[in-house]
Amino acid sequence: MTPPRRPQVSGSDAAIRVCGVLGLVAALLYAAFLFRWGSGGLDAQTSYVSELSARDQPGSSVFRATDIVSGALISILALGLWWRLGPNRWAAVGCGSVAVFGLATVGVGMLPLDCAVTADAACHEAELAGRLSLGHQAHTVVSVIAATASLVGLGVLSRPLRHVHGWRPVGLLGLATLPIVAGLCLVMTVLDLQDDQVGQATALSGYLGVFQRVQLVLLTVWISALALALLLDGRHGPGNRCSTVGADPCPPDRLEP
Repeated sequence: MTPPRRPQVSGSDAAIRVCGVLGLVAALLYAAFLFRWGSGGLDAQTSYVSELSARDQPGSSVFRATDIVSGALISILALGLWWRLGPNRWAAVGCGSVAVFGLATVGVGMLPLDCAVTADAACHEAELAGRLSLGHQAHTVVSVIAATASLVGLGVLSRPLRHVHGWRPVGLLGLATLPIVAGLCLVMTVLDLQDDQVGQATALSGYLGVFQRVQLVLLTVWISALALALLLDGRHGPGNRCSTVGADPCPPDRLEP
């Protein structure tokens, strides 16, 4: 039987290791909301994480900076993943989605909310009336893009990664994380629409902040796992092998489901 071979590597092992390290830094910064630096009077149970970087919140510049830097580093992580796992359609879509997720996170930091909607009734009314800035409205758009891209990345990469040597735990983690993250996104979307369009809040609306923080923690764990796997894979160098699926060796230049 022909010995199994590793996925083709387009970048050097050193560059891939750097991408892995930067990915771990990205995960740490992405979870900066857990430290609640200068978070003012916002209630973590009901407020969105994005409200920590609202223009009217103390210490908001710190959270905007962490969003911008973490988003840029996530995009670099995506490049490292592409170097290690590509070129093929699964890597292109999956790593491309991670890159879009990172760039949209940069946009979240560069387009902060004008005010904390969940903590300020006047701000909420102004948002519904369309009286807030274009940047405030654009923030919602890029947040949706970031959430969607993260879900696509989770869904596209996780299944085929189960068949790559050294990446199986990452694939399994992604498959376990995907339905939870998707479910939380759906619940938050429904609650938001019910509150804004119907004007009726439910008991679950009081836990929007909890739902989002659980979602972001799960994404942080996934980003950390991708970065760590990339770092360790880069350290193994040319000796790293791709696992087989059945009796056939895993091709060197394809990441198949």
